[in-house]
Amino acid sequence: MRLRRRVPEALLLLGLLLGAGALAWFLAGRSGGERPRHAAPPPATTAPPTTAAPPATTPPPPPTTAPPPPPGAPLDLRAGDVTPGSATVAWRTSIPTRGHVALGTPSLGPARWLAPTPLALDHAVALSGLQPGRTYRVWVSSEGGPQASLDLTTPVPVATAASTGQGAVLLDGRPWFPLLVYGACSAYYPSLLASGITLFAANPCGGLPAQLAALGGRGLSAGADGDGDPPPAAPGLVGSFYPDEADARGYTAETLPPPPGPGLRLLTLTSHFYSGAAPLPGGRAAYQGLVARSDVVGFDLYPLQGWCRRDRLPAVLDAQRELVALAAGRPTFQWIEAAGMNCPADPAVAVTPDSVRAEAWLAVAGGAHGLGFFPAAWTGDVGAAIARVADEVAALQPALLEAPLPVGVDPPGSAVRAAAWTLDGATYVAAVNPGEGPVTASLRPPGVGSRRLVVLGEGREVPATEGSFRDSFAPLQVHLYAAPPP
Repeated sequence: MRLRRRVPEALLLLGLLLGAGALAWFLAGRSGGERPRHAAPPPATTAPPTTAAPPATTPPPPPTTAPPPPPGAPLDLRAGDVTPGSATVAWRTSIPTRGHVALGTPSLGPARWLAPTPLALDHAVALSGLQPGRTYRVWVSSEGGPQASLDLTTPVPVATAASTGQGAVLLDGRPWFPLLVYGACSAYYPSLLASGITLFAANPCGGLPAQLAALGGRGLSAGADGDGDPPPAAPGLVGSFYPDEADARGYTAETLPPPPGPGLRLLTLTSHFYSGAAPLPGGRAAYQGLVARSDVVGFDLYPLQGWCRRDRLPAVLDAQRELVALAAGRPTFQWIEAAGMNCPADPAVAVTPDSVRAEAWLAVAGGAHGLGFFPAAWTGDVGAAIARVADEVAALQPALLEAPLPVGVDPPGSAVRAAAWTLDGATYVAAVNPGEGPVTASLRPPGVGSRRLVVLGEGREVPATEGSFRDSFAPLQVHLYAAPPP
C-alpha cells in the first residue's frame, strides 16, 4: 500500500527533471546561435591575402624630347675625299657662325690649326699635308660654341709617282716625310708597319718580289742591292738605293753603279763627310759628286753603337745640318740606331726608347726630311718609341718639311738643343736634352711673343713672356711645343 502511493510522486519528479533539462537545452541554443546539423571541420591553414598580378607587359614611359643642340653646334660632321695626303671635312650649323678646325692624332691631341671658316650655315675645310696610312683626329668648334670631333684614316697609294721638290720627297706631287727600314725580312713587316714604318728597302728573305707581295699595298718599297730586278708590274715601288755606304766602298761619281730599279735614286753615306768625324783615306773630295748622282741622300752616324760614345749624341744634329748644306736642296734623311750593334753591353751606350726618340728629334731639328731606323730587329719598347715619333711626325709634317729656324737657349752652354718651325700662324718647337743629367733651360724661339704653348702629348701648357719660356728636361727627354695662332 505505501509503495503504490509513492509511484505517482516519483513519476512527477522525473517529469519535472526532464522539463528542466529541455528548457536548459533550448536556452543554450538560443544564446550561442543555431548550430548546423553537420558542422564542417576548420581549414588546416589560413591562406594569406593576395595582390593582383601585374600585367604581362608594362607600357613604356612616355617619350622624352632631347634638348636641341645649342645654337652654332657643329651638326652632321663628316669626312670626304680622303686621299693618301688630303681630306675634306664638312658640317653645318643651325645659325650662321664661323668654324674653327684643329688637326692632330688621337694620342697627341690638337697640333695644327686652320684658318676659321667664313660666317655661314654650311662649312667645308680642306685638310692637306697628311701622311699616307695614318689615323687623324679633327676637332671642329663654332665661335664661342661647343666642339665635335671625328677620326679619319688615309689610305696608302698602291701605284704612285715619286719625285722631289722644295727639299722634300713628293708622292703624286704631295710632300711626304718617309720613315724607312732597311734589311728586314717580310715576316717582320706587320710589327714594323705597326711602328709607323712607311718605306721598306732591302729584303734579305726573298728580295723585292717577296717584299711587294708581303706589303700588299700597306707600305711602299725601295729596291736595293741583292733584291734582283723588279717585277714588270711593281705597285708601291717608289725608287731604289745605290750600294749601301757608297763612300766607304770607294765609289766616286764616275764609278758609282746605277741603282737596281726605277724611280727615286736614294743614297746612304757614312758619317765621314761630317767635320766632327775622321775623313776616309781618300778624303772628302768625292762627296759632292756622289750626292749629285742622287735624288735623296742620307747617312748613318750611330753615336752609341758606332762610336760607343754617349757624349757624342749632339753630333746627330750637327752632322745633319752639314748634310743639308751638302745636299744643295735635295731631301735628306738620317738612319737612327734602333738596336745594339758594335759596342759592348754597357748601359751608358745602350739603345733605349728614350735614346731613339732623342736621336730622331735631333735629326729633325737638324733639317732631316725623313728618318730611317736600323737595325730592324728592335725590341717592343723601342718599337713603341718609333711609333710615337711616327705619330708626332704625321701630325706636324707640313711644318717639319719647312727649313728649321734657330732657337736661343739660356743659360749659354746648356745641353738642350732646339729648333723651331712656323706654319699658318702657329709656332712649333722641338727641344731635346741629349745630356746625361737633368737640366732646366729657357728657350727663345722666333715669333712666339707672349703666347701660351701647348706641350704636345703631355697634357700641359707653358707660358711665354716676351718671346721666352722655361721648362725642365730629364736626360734624353724631348719636349714638343706648339703655340697656336694668336
